[in-house]
Amino acid sequence: MRSRRISSIATALLAICAPILACAYTLTTVDSGKPVRWRYGEKLNLAGNPVSKNGFSQESFRKAVIAGLQQWKAASRGNFDFDYWQGSDSSIFEPNLDQNGLSSIFFASNSKEATDPNILGFTQVWYNPSTGDLIETDVILNDRDFTPTTSPSDSTYQGHGYGMRPKVHLSNVVTHELGHAAGLSHSGEVNSSMLYVEFLDQFKLGCDDVAGIRHLYSGYASSDGALSGTILTPSGEAAAGVQVTAVSKARGVPIGTAHTDQNGLYHFASIPAGEIGLLVSRFKGGASSIPDAFHPKPQTICKNSAFPVQFITEGDPHAPKLFSIEGGVTLPAGAYRIQCNELASSNGGYPEGAPEMVFDSGKIGNSQSYSFFSSGEFQVVGSGFLFLSPVTVSLEARDASGRLIPVTTTSPLYSSESGFRIPDTRITGYAVGRITLRATPIGLGGAPVPVPAVSQSLNPYYVLSFHSSAQDPDPRCLPRGPVQEYTSPPGGPIRYASTTSSRDRIGFCAQAQASGRTPGSDRHTSASAGGILGWFLPFLLLFAIRLYSKLRRARLIAR
Repeated sequence: MRSRRISSIATALLAICAPILACAYTLTTVDSGKPVRWRYGEKLNLAGNPVSKNGFSQESFRKAVIAGLQQWKAASRGNFDFDYWQGSDSSIFEPNLDQNGLSSIFFASNSKEATDPNILGFTQVWYNPSTGDLIETDVILNDRDFTPTTSPSDSTYQGHGYGMRPKVHLSNVVTHELGHAAGLSHSGEVNSSMLYVEFLDQFKLGCDDVAGIRHLYSGYASSDGALSGTILTPSGEAAAGVQVTAVSKARGVPIGTAHTDQNGLYHFASIPAGEIGLLVSRFKGGASSIPDAFHPKPQTICKNSAFPVQFITEGDPHAPKLFSIEGGVTLPAGAYRIQCNELASSNGGYPEGAPEMVFDSGKIGNSQSYSFFSSGEFQVVGSGFLFLSPVTVSLEARDASGRLIPVTTTSPLYSSESGFRIPDTRITGYAVGRITLRATPIGLGGAPVPVPAVSQSLNPYYVLSFHSSAQDPDPRCLPRGPVQEYTSPPGGPIRYASTTSSRDRIGFCAQAQASGRTPGSDRHTSASAGGILGWFLPFLLLFAIRLYSKLRRARLIAR
């Protein structure tokens, strides 16, 4: 394979940071801006060594890897493809991170590679820095400090992360790391497998993952479109590292996220046709979890570099501007300046009819009413959890005479065997004429939600989406249909041509410069004092945020 110089980056799934959330699928790019990915028509040839000195089942290892690979292939509409071989002979299935032409996945306990105790998995990616073409990828799974299991409910989030060798569902880690192996960086969307910390249900892809893999591998349907825009600071400077979330009006849920680059530019390359709103928020995960190209500039936004969650709107701050996505068309979204004012409640102030998408705030337990017009079947989705607000929304509909309209209520929107659920609400019903919708924000209570379980705004906020027909109920973009059986090709694993390379290293999910180490040398340096502090910082934040949340709820109840 032609290459003048091969670079590598590595990405990891953190366990100690499990309560912290990052936002937006992010592409790994070379200096020219080209994405890092496998060349079109070239498969990821992956060799798995399932040996674990802690006795994990080799067949369960195989199932986890194949299931993860098949999901990424299906999401890309087959444009990301793979072959997989598995064996326990270390002379063939080499359990190391060296650039040796073999893309491999293996347990740490069966390797001489060092691992950081707070990292569940680590992916080394080798690529051509001129073209972005991937050449090799190696994945190490940390079974020294964690106990891999086959139970979907095992998660560091579930309280298993504070003892010796806490349990974690292996498929959560494998599916996430295979996303890195395909070229994706981290996400913070709560439904995403690429969430940069281990969380429930990461063994399943979400809408953000689907958008990301199709962006990389052009897995477009004829109905997919694209959208690009710019986010600016209040003073008009480029706002780098800001998260932009595409929200489907028809479905009332996030369907993709993106980061702004150093010029404030963001791009959605594969968005299903239909109307969307764009939510702008700060990136909570920190610069260490995303590539350098998306790191925030040293600038001040709203005096303290933080700013309230907001939709791109026109006139009414409670009515998101709707962008109509068309198949095969790249829509310019224009430039938007971040607003520093917290969203004030609308108090249901829409006597002549509310917009079909509403972004509002309100105290927990305080109801607000909105007037819509229906010509028959209708659907309303009320979302708070999906936007990292500490509320779900209770919905009630009445006709023009004040009579209660019979509706079918779905809440939670989604639940799974892992214990993960989306506690937001959808109602569907039938009415002709004006209907009044009563929305009441309710505290999440014991719902599984990544910390911080408090709104980025001073007040809890929610999104209401009205539609004149019932839409796709799936808020996760999960693949449909049976999973295909997979049989490895005959013979041993295929090796890529080995080339001389420089070595870059990324620590704690942060991209680093070339270290100058030669392949085969130790890539894991000792932790610095700052690094050690970084390990414990999430715990300190967790306790501080939980204390703040309790005190704030007490104040709200007192009011």
